[in-house]
Amino acid sequence: VCDTLKGNGIPLQPSKRKPCQNYKKTYEKITLKLVKPLKKIRKQRQGKLPNRGLAIVDGDKADECKHCIKLPGGVSPERLIFRDLKKDTWKNLDTRFGLGAGELFKYFDDAMLLKDPHQWTQFIGDKVKQSKDYVWAVFVEEWCKTCAEPEDINSLVQKIEDILDKIV
Repeated sequence: VCDTLKGNGIPLQPSKRKPCQNYKKTYEKITLKLVKPLKKIRKQRQGKLPNRGLAIVDGDKADECKHCIKLPGGVSPERLIFRDLKKDTWKNLDTRFGLGAGELFKYFDDAMLLKDPHQWTQFIGDKVKQSKDYVWAVFVEEWCKTCAEPEDINSLVQKIEDILDKIV
């Protein structure tokens, strides 16, 4: 998200972090189902796990992980991004997907009728013949360019940097 925002002119506060030399960064996507057991294991081992890490959870999961960093919005990222882009008349998504707005925006609206927001990008991808990951990347990038609040992004980046300063 940070690289996307920096590349698109959204002003971020300058980083206070110094670059880490010889530090191997491993990024893994871990679901909340794994964060809770890891907390329990850490507690049993007097606060020590084999590797250092941080947890970032969706805004709608904030209550389930009190010491985790929360994404902004208070709802799932899918709901937040789709809602904000829809309010903005789907911004430039017709150009990004190279399809007519009438048909494409119908796909978006139909996707939002599905109960599980994790299925929305798959539904759209099937219609536009793209992968769900491609669809999600386009939506996130467009949201970052047109809808993201710089204050929310700066706050998120600062929280991540604060924790990284403690664990690196």
